[in-house]
This record gives sequence, C-alpha cells and structure tokens, in this order.
Amino acid sequence: MYEEGLTRFATTQYVTPEENQDVNGRKGKYAHLTNYSINKKNSAFVQNSDATHDIQGSKWSLRGFRKVLQANNIDDRAIFKKIQDVIIKSFVSVESLMVSAF
Repeated sequence: MYEEGLTRFATTQYVTPEENQDVNGRKGKYAHLTNYSINKKNSAFVQNSDATHDIQGSKWSLRGFRKVLQANNIDDRAIFKKIQDVIIKSFVSVESLMVSAF
C-alpha cells in the first residue's frame, strides 16, 4: 500500500438518519459524500490553496491525516492495517473474475 496520497472529507458532519430525518431526503441525500463537485457547493467548503497546509480544508495529505490521528492518541497503524485487510479481501472476492478476464 502506498504511503502517500490524499484523504477527502465531507463538509457536513456525519449524523445518523435517526438524528436527522432530512439526511435521507433530497437535500441531505449526498451530505456525507466526499466528492469535490458536491462539497464545493457547500458554504462550509474550504478550498485548499497551499500544499504545505496539508491538514486544512476538505482534502488532506495522508501523512497529515496520520499525524492528526497520532496526535490524538489513535493508533494509525491499526487503522491502516484494517484498511489493508479490506483491500486484500476485496481482491480475493473477485479473484476468479480477474483470473478468467486475464
């Protein structure tokens, strides 16, 4: 797994449908997506303008994200081990399809 990359964050804090009934309605349907084209329309959107500020706005560097996790005493290695496990399981689940395609 590559050590560098980007993380994207939604501009709206996550709430469950039980907490906010509108989250499943037309207005809130896409509230938790991280797509730039959706988030740029939100008044809370912060445009990243300087690569040296890698933990500001809706797009952070992966390195910056890991530093924030560590600063908050969150085991970033355990999280990324779980992410790696999901990636491996995803490839295993389509292994037969990939073999037949090749």
